[in-house]
Amino acid sequence: MDMPKAISRALWLSLIGALCLFTSGCGKIWGGITFFGGSIFPSTGFVYSCPIQVFLLSNANNSNGPATQGSGWTYSISPNLPTGLSLNPMTGIISGTPTVITAMTAYLVTITSAMGVTTATVNIRTANGILVNDLVHDAHNNVPGTCSSLAFGTCNPRAAIEEAISSGPPVILMPAGTNILTLGQLSITAVMDVYGDCAQKTVLDGANASRVLHVTAGPTNLINLTIQNGLDNTSGGAGIYFDGIAGNFSVTLQNSLVQNNSYSSVAWSGGGIRTNGDGHTVTVSISNSIIQNNSATAAGGQGGGLSLDTGSQDTITNSLIQNNSVGGSGAGIFVGGGPNTVSQSLILNNSAPTDIGGGVYGSAGTLTLLNDTIYGNTGTGGGGVGSGNTGTINIINSTIFGNSSNNGGVSGGGIDTVNGGTAVQVSNSIVASNQNTGGLMNCHDPIAILTSGGYNMSDSGECPFASGGDRLTINPKLGPLQNNGGSTNTLALLPGSPAIGAVLNSSCPATDQRGVTRPANACAIGSYE
Repeated sequence: MDMPKAISRALWLSLIGALCLFTSGCGKIWGGITFFGGSIFPSTGFVYSCPIQVFLLSNANNSNGPATQGSGWTYSISPNLPTGLSLNPMTGIISGTPTVITAMTAYLVTITSAMGVTTATVNIRTANGILVNDLVHDAHNNVPGTCSSLAFGTCNPRAAIEEAISSGPPVILMPAGTNILTLGQLSITAVMDVYGDCAQKTVLDGANASRVLHVTAGPTNLINLTIQNGLDNTSGGAGIYFDGIAGNFSVTLQNSLVQNNSYSSVAWSGGGIRTNGDGHTVTVSISNSIIQNNSATAAGGQGGGLSLDTGSQDTITNSLIQNNSVGGSGAGIFVGGGPNTVSQSLILNNSAPTDIGGGVYGSAGTLTLLNDTIYGNTGTGGGGVGSGNTGTINIINSTIFGNSSNNGGVSGGGIDTVNGGTAVQVSNSIVASNQNTGGLMNCHDPIAILTSGGYNMSDSGECPFASGGDRLTINPKLGPLQNNGGSTNTLALLPGSPAIGAVLNSSCPATDQRGVTRPANACAIGSYE
């Protein structure tokens, strides 16, 4: 192995460990490095501090550099950056003031060192937009044609949104810092794109007094934001309410954090996020985001993290839904509409202590769980997944592991269909090591609506898996929940796992939860290839 003489292999590995410790996640959401197979130079997963960024014309813009740097590394980029922006070939930092408008474009950065070559992708847009320069105040926009409040003469988030609605331009860039709302929720009623200064740096805070965002129009893009401390007791969605009351629209939420929001009424649902067509169709895409520590606290409340209601069509990818709680059902996700898809995501440690569906609860509509890990969730039944009244839940190449039911009676710690007629089909999945304090470990299906699409594995015998390739009372041999690459933690298949290469048909998804390519006709059971 060729290495600089000044650095031994052991010393370099120690350095890499330190870099992992002090970067934002080591291949997790928002940044860091992912290492595979003992590699000492990243072969994949090298990312920029801000993987999605807008540079505004004629404004001072923040630079954007690699999440991790090394001595002697050099950088190049393709295609060429927009006029006015440049890449420092020695540091990899992208900076400047653009002079042209360009659409969001993926740029490939090539990093070269003495140990090899790797690449990173950074998405950059240049636009004419509104630059927020005041996060201290919360005031209305009083000067049409410019973002300014008479009280302070500055551009705060509320004034920027109101200016974008009245006269544009429909692009807003906010700096790092926290804006505490004192005048109630921020209402987005027109097409716009709102960018923060990378994830977790731009914070919109409801101060536990109001909802944070009410979105009723689109296309709307919310990128690199933290939405926190919202409170609502009227219609749900204390953090964000995507509401189709005014008509059909689409919205995206990317690279964002929705946390510590609370809904306290039983009438509706959604502690962190609620999506609701309200007589129309709302199409929501959530990616590379974290929804955590939200709650729907009232008895019978639903959707502590997310409530996907009637008239909404939702896609959630590469996201983490964790530590949400609910007074009713669906602590992580409540599903009342659709079609909805949750893929390549981790649903972790959500709690429904008095009702069914700790991780996911399907009440109506359709839900597909594809390449997901559902782990450590609790409920009175269906600690992992609970079914409801009507609709369909399809579980494909997912791992439902380590969830629990706490009612002490007959219910399923992993999957429970006790509450109604939602049809649940499981294919190519692991349902194992779930627990019930007095009932069934993995599955409870008293009304016989849980079916197998084949190639499932469980370490007990009560799941109704009797199709081709199904295997019961088999230990799948999984490792601990940890960083194995990709956007979220996973449960790796240990050497010798009977789940490896066990799906002997053409139904395998193209990739696994981490984005690793699966074999076409002999993929592994579960979310990890």
